[in-house]
Amino acid sequence: MSMRVVITGGGTGGHIYPVLAIADRLCRRVDAKILYIGGHNSPEQRLAAEYGYDFFAVSSAGLHRKSPKLVKDLWINYQGAKQAKKRMAKFHPDLVIGSGGYVEAAVLQAARKLIIPTMIHEQNAYPGLANRHFARYASAVCMTFDAASNRFGRQDNLFLTGLPVRNDILVADKEKAYQFFSISEENKYKKTLLVTGGSQGAATLNKAICGAYKSLLDSGLRIIHLTGDRNYCSIVDNNDIIDDDLIVMPYLTHMEHALAIADLVVGRAGASFLAEITCIGLPSILVPYPYATNNHQVGNAKVLASAGAAIMIEDQCFNSDILTRTITDLFNDESVLKNMAAAATSLGEANAADKIVEIAINIVQGKEG
Repeated sequence: MSMRVVITGGGTGGHIYPVLAIADRLCRRVDAKILYIGGHNSPEQRLAAEYGYDFFAVSSAGLHRKSPKLVKDLWINYQGAKQAKKRMAKFHPDLVIGSGGYVEAAVLQAARKLIIPTMIHEQNAYPGLANRHFARYASAVCMTFDAASNRFGRQDNLFLTGLPVRNDILVADKEKAYQFFSISEENKYKKTLLVTGGSQGAATLNKAICGAYKSLLDSGLRIIHLTGDRNYCSIVDNNDIIDDDLIVMPYLTHMEHALAIADLVVGRAGASFLAEITCIGLPSILVPYPYATNNHQVGNAKVLASAGAAIMIEDQCFNSDILTRTITDLFNDESVLKNMAAAATSLGEANAADKIVEIAINIVQGKEG
């Protein structure tokens, strides 16, 4: 069968990568024509081009709590909905799939006006405002965590699918990863710690790991530290440690290489990141971002921590000493790491994209919604 599908969602990788994974799996399954609608000069615009999808930019803005800024935000999103409606009227999509972010609201509103079926993916244990609103009208709402279900008023369109992970992550090859990082044959045996704050970076994580560089390197670990673009230069300029086992990078588009050789990861608790590490069974130390909307990262982290797949440390308690002690204790007890890895694997849903695509096909064929 053939399908014409609009995908939307953006602002951060946590909203972009899941919908890209859905689009990729959809194209593998059917003859699909994909149009990505996102924000102007946005991360999704760059990634859509990288993945080879047509892209259309519309106006969008996050909503401030008070006027007059709120009035301006609503006007911007109203214009974005008009732009999306005009473009979709020409594209004639069979389905619109949203994954969150500011721009999603404008696109889903336009789809409502055009009476186009919609489908939403909610990544977090605590759904965002846009997804809670548009879930009432969606043919299907696909959830990563079952805990999200009681946050939706309507229950008959909910599906627990897990979060779709890019195929590159699932089939990553260790040997290619060693080559990517120029790791020599004699150093492959070393345990690898991956620290990442996501595309934007995380100041708390950066400060803690920089203070722990020396002690962790002296213990024989390899460290891959992804700083975030805006923090990279200052971290490199202020770091006087030169070591082949210390790899510091601003960001890694091909995250599969770092994940393929990591034995333990330290990061925030964004849903996409958690889906990736559970799908490949990686133990983790999670430091939820304390200012996330509705504190949803804490909810995400608790799911893994309660299952024994992760250790959760609150942002205000996180520092170099705690990080060093926690990492050292974990690597000194191989059985604990193995149990955490097994627990992570039990939470992973490698078939999430296939489940979501099956629901999408059923919607277009009139079997759902």
